[in-house]
Amino acid sequence: MDNSEVDDSGAHNEPGTRTYRLQNRRRPCDQCRARKVRCQIENDKPPCQRCAQTETACTFVGRSRRTTRQNRTRSVSSSAHSPAVNHAPHDNAFDLDNSFETGDIPAQHASSQGPTIFAATPPVLSHQSQVPYHQAPTLGSVATTTQLQFSKSLDDINGQTSILLGASSESDPWLLRHCQFDEYGLRSFYGLQFRNIGGVPNRQKIPVHFIVRQDETDVVDVSLRVRLNELIPVSWGLRLIRLFYKHVYPVMPIVSSTYFNQELLSDLYPAPGVFDHVPCHLLGAMYGLAIPFARNDDHLSIFDMYNQLPLEAVWRLVHESLQVEIRHPQLSVLQAGLFYLHGIGQNHRPLSTAPDAFKWSLLGSLVGMAHNLGLHLETRMCAIPTEEKQLRARLWWALYTEDKWLSLLMGRPPYISEDEWDVSPLEESDFSVPVSVPFADVTHAELTRPFRDMSRLSAITSLVQSSFYSLKASQKLSENLSLSIQIAQPIFEQLSLWRASVLAPESPTITSNNGMLNDKASYPAAILVAHATLVTYVWRALLRPIVPSAIPPLIVDDQQLAEASLFMELQPHDIENLCWDLPDLSHLELPLRSTVDGTSSHDAVTQNLHQSSLAWATSLSSLVKNLSPARFHEFWYSCE
Repeated sequence: MDNSEVDDSGAHNEPGTRTYRLQNRRRPCDQCRARKVRCQIENDKPPCQRCAQTETACTFVGRSRRTTRQNRTRSVSSSAHSPAVNHAPHDNAFDLDNSFETGDIPAQHASSQGPTIFAATPPVLSHQSQVPYHQAPTLGSVATTTQLQFSKSLDDINGQTSILLGASSESDPWLLRHCQFDEYGLRSFYGLQFRNIGGVPNRQKIPVHFIVRQDETDVVDVSLRVRLNELIPVSWGLRLIRLFYKHVYPVMPIVSSTYFNQELLSDLYPAPGVFDHVPCHLLGAMYGLAIPFARNDDHLSIFDMYNQLPLEAVWRLVHESLQVEIRHPQLSVLQAGLFYLHGIGQNHRPLSTAPDAFKWSLLGSLVGMAHNLGLHLETRMCAIPTEEKQLRARLWWALYTEDKWLSLLMGRPPYISEDEWDVSPLEESDFSVPVSVPFADVTHAELTRPFRDMSRLSAITSLVQSSFYSLKASQKLSENLSLSIQIAQPIFEQLSLWRASVLAPESPTITSNNGMLNDKASYPAAILVAHATLVTYVWRALLRPIVPSAIPPLIVDDQQLAEASLFMELQPHDIENLCWDLPDLSHLELPLRSTVDGTSSHDAVTQNLHQSSLAWATSLSSLVKNLSPARFHEFWYSCE
């Protein structure tokens, strides 16, 4: 036999597969092949023994692995321009034959590269300038099929939680991107389920995967809901939700429209379980923020006049519920946590100037939950429902606002690092679903414009904190006036541009003084005061280097005093000398430091700064004095 005959006979065989095995080996049924067990059929007539014992259908519908291998390389070039949906089954293990081919180099490259994934409902065809990794010209690269991925929620999964797999996590996202996922981005592996949200990676974004885990069953929510319904009957709750959408939602638009709509909230006689679909922790938090506005409702105002609504009891219940649900990160838990963060100060205890340590600790937990949910990553191009993508972006910016403002106001290092998130700024398109909200005469985007303005102002807040009040910046600038002025100038420009872009009057006052019953639409005064507060923080940093610090007192340890037996010998005037020297505030205008070379330019600068800061303080005082009592209710917002 010549060489041509040998080559011709082997042309029909798969490379690496022996001829006699192809001829003698019988194809197993679908059930046995899926379980990877031996398929025993008597007289070559189905059913096999295993299917007969389990009384299942013995079918041969699925393609064999050999056929799949042979057809894959052939279909690459012919179907390169035809969209196809990947119907990879949820096997109990990764199909390495499908994910990582061991054939020739072109076939290996074609199958190992991540698919170009687009959302099919609706299709995500934007960001065309961002070239996916697998389309980059590499050695041995060939054209691949354009696959479709249907959008699927990351949050609306009963009894399951999706946790982000980070760049350095145990499950490498750059390895997972080569695996085959089904049309919804799901893949099972030895009891673990992975979710590829699609749309990434590309040249600017990293691959994003989640691990989907089963939640533990818990009956605590049932008992908490019973207690909540006892505190706030459904008829009251319906009125409180209306007040929430009227007074709270424009500044905190972080609630999904799937919970409430105009028809539901317009029902005069609601059914007892009308709010059972709303998580208890979220419903209670919305009640808590709306109760202070009860005097704006005809029915609730009468009841609240004689018997106050149980505000404190509602917040205690929300806190108890959050302690349980924080183990299962969901968007609703983060929403309730942000509302609770604002509701902490809604008690009637005397105001305290000391920072609330619990508020800062709670914020840290909320930031950690947001990272678990992947809210710090851009997902507008991913296979997630449109409203959920918009809600995730709004939630991130609401949390970002809290982090940056509380960091500045409380003198703490921020939890959110600027190098660890890439969510784009909010736009009107992020409020397209729903188009309108209950009891609003304007569109969703127009109603929530103050929220977008506040998110932009928070970015400047982060700059002020990092430039002037971080540990390194404070050490560097506390005695360097010229550098402080150089850093402050561009920040003042950004603050001026922000104020010019805000569609609001120059002064947040109103002509009519009718208390909290005022219904006129106006820009929230709290946000304008926040802008003024930020300007004040810049002036505060500029005034630091003007007056030199006093020499710190001599530190005397108590143990040293005991050992030297000096304590009994000290006279009263000696003990007084150990205290800090606190000069009178009037000294701030006198010891203005001069330059080293003796010139008077430094004195002129400091005098100018002093006069300008005094003028700003006068303007700020006038701003606060002119606030009408009708605007006081807007300061429920905890950042101001």
